[in-house]
Amino acid sequence: MRIIDTTPKRLSAPPYLLGAAVLVSCTLGVPLVYLLVRSLQAGRATWESILATQLVPLLVTTLLLATVVTALTCVIGVGLAFLIERTDLPGRNFWRVLAAMPLVVPPYVGAFCYLTLLGPRGLFEQWLADRLGVAAIPEVRLIGLPAGVLVLTLFTYPFVYLLASTQLRNSDRTLIEAAYACGRGPWQTFRRVTLPLLAPAIGAGGLLVCLYALADFGAVSLLRVDTFTAAIYLQLTSRFDRGGAAALSAVLILIAAFVLWAEQRLAGRGRFTQVKGSWRPPSTLELGRWRWPALGFVGLVVGLALLLPVGLLTVWTVQSFLDESTLREVWASSYNSIWSALGNSLWSAAVAATLATVGALPVAFLLVRYPGRVATLLYQICQSGYALPGLVVALSLVFLGSQWLDWLYGTVAMVLLAYIIRFLPEALQGLRSALAQLAPSLEEASRSLGCGPLATWWRVVLPLLWPSLLAGWALVFLSSLRELPATLLLRPAGFDTLPIRVWIPASESVYVHAAPPALLLVLLSVVPLSFLFVRNRSVPRP
Repeated sequence: MRIIDTTPKRLSAPPYLLGAAVLVSCTLGVPLVYLLVRSLQAGRATWESILATQLVPLLVTTLLLATVVTALTCVIGVGLAFLIERTDLPGRNFWRVLAAMPLVVPPYVGAFCYLTLLGPRGLFEQWLADRLGVAAIPEVRLIGLPAGVLVLTLFTYPFVYLLASTQLRNSDRTLIEAAYACGRGPWQTFRRVTLPLLAPAIGAGGLLVCLYALADFGAVSLLRVDTFTAAIYLQLTSRFDRGGAAALSAVLILIAAFVLWAEQRLAGRGRFTQVKGSWRPPSTLELGRWRWPALGFVGLVVGLALLLPVGLLTVWTVQSFLDESTLREVWASSYNSIWSALGNSLWSAAVAATLATVGALPVAFLLVRYPGRVATLLYQICQSGYALPGLVVALSLVFLGSQWLDWLYGTVAMVLLAYIIRFLPEALQGLRSALAQLAPSLEEASRSLGCGPLATWWRVVLPLLWPSLLAGWALVFLSSLRELPATLLLRPAGFDTLPIRVWIPASESVYVHAAPPALLLVLLSVVPLSFLFVRNRSVPRP
């Protein structure tokens, strides 16, 4: 038997490829370095004030929020994935799609929906007060840390669910049958076999949720949860203390870096590989008397995370057409109408997605085809945006723009740059995986037939990478479309996007005005998410 070594050879990278990768990495890494430098220049008095008054409460609240949300999303995501993929749950195909759809609802949209229902002077409180004949019922108010946990859990659990369901769908039933043959029951089999196989998916999904909880700004601000992002925004906008904002941002960056390090250490402790070639689909577990309670659990989660907020947004949008003043202010305004915000959102997200996908190509190609310390370092620099909250990226660009880039400061280009820094890692991950699966022999064969590097790239590599390019583009487009804090801090005057049109009235509790752009944002998000979902379902099983 002939063994073919597919390990990339240590060849010198072409100067143009190395130069492009260095340019992309420096663009993404300079704001982070500059922010850290500014935090060190904040001054002793600023650090002493933060340490004495803010650091401990912010650390406790932020870490508690991220920890509880991550734990709950793992439980809910894995539970839904197991019920939908491995049991005889009624309507499995129907729930398989609906369980992933809460990703189209940004958490800040879900936050103002639940504030309207359960917040101070909310609909439920008013209804209960009328029924009991009292002025207010403070005990039913959904606000603060519990509200943040509820909202972030409901709208981020699909990160875990999608990864876990894919793993469950593609695993081999032989492992389960072997456990049953050894006398293990359903619960023991789940704990000893299924759960270890799910560990990589749970770890990856939990990491996404944890970083999202650390970075979230819109939901925690509306729900009055005192986290680092809310404190940074307050320092920058109300107190005009850039040094204090930079110091708090540096602490948040260290927390995110520690989370990434911890996840990598835990992920490296064990790996599971399926070595049997004859794959068989997993068997279906009969729920028996637990069938209807399981259906109720799935329906409750989907109802709270998708049907309730979308239903409220639809009702409020219809009301905006029926009320003349709201119709005039929201839909028929001659200045910066909802239609201009829609156009700004679409073209800015499309441009950012295109530039991020193109920028990720040289970095991914350098890492896969010319591996080494330089390629790994450039890749890690590009990945730094993955752990940076949008508010921190925006703050670093504010510092850079006000000091060195006056010509760029206050322009739409600065907003696009923030999108690219934040979301280029999403395109980079997919391209790296796709390139790693392309044998270098295909390119070598093209070169041996007389095609140059450019022709080989255009006629061989690009067609094979095209599905991954589209998937990466769709991911960046979806993320840029929903980005709130970076747009809020960096947008020029008159440049409103749909998230801005949601945020301004929602922060003033004018929810009828916030609902139409929020519903448009949700509907627009369905398109790229549907593409990603269909593509994921179409991947052949092992």
